[in-house]
Amino acid sequence: MRNNKGFTLIELMIVASIIVIIAAMAIPSLIRSKLASNEADAIGAMRTLTSAQISFQGVCVSDVDNDGIGEFGSFTQLSNAVPAFIDDSLGSGQKSGYAFMATTSGVANTDEQLWQATAYPITKGLSGNRTFYTDESGVLRGSDVGGATGVPGIPATRAMADPALGGNFPPIGNQ
Repeated sequence: MRNNKGFTLIELMIVASIIVIIAAMAIPSLIRSKLASNEADAIGAMRTLTSAQISFQGVCVSDVDNDGIGEFGSFTQLSNAVPAFIDDSLGSGQKSGYAFMATTSGVANTDEQLWQATAYPITKGLSGNRTFYTDESGVLRGSDVGGATGVPGIPATRAMADPALGGNFPPIGNQ
């Protein structure tokens, strides 16, 4: 009589196939939750940026025309101010799989009135699906427009986002 200890090849193959099936079910769910997490972080960062712009302008950190109304700031101004209005990770322009851009008009006497910011996935489909936009109105807008899956998303512009200008970015959440 033989004393068999251990597992047969068929038993090992059955266990391996069960592990593969479980992984095949879990990985897409993990990717979806990572996308949702990145998008939620981008939304939070855009809201932080809106608050930072309002605070930056309110304390007149920059008042180029000396009219007593502060200008809105760039990423560099917002992150290099003492104390900083945004953290270094947002100030770098990339955070949680998203690229961020904030611009003012660049025209004298309008930087105290106009600014816009956008967040778009660095790799659409892997780091996020939606592009976000906000401006001096404080309304956060989002849309799934952007590059094809696997390529960088497209930064939003005022014309793309604002319905009054023909844009298609609906508001996100409670404003």
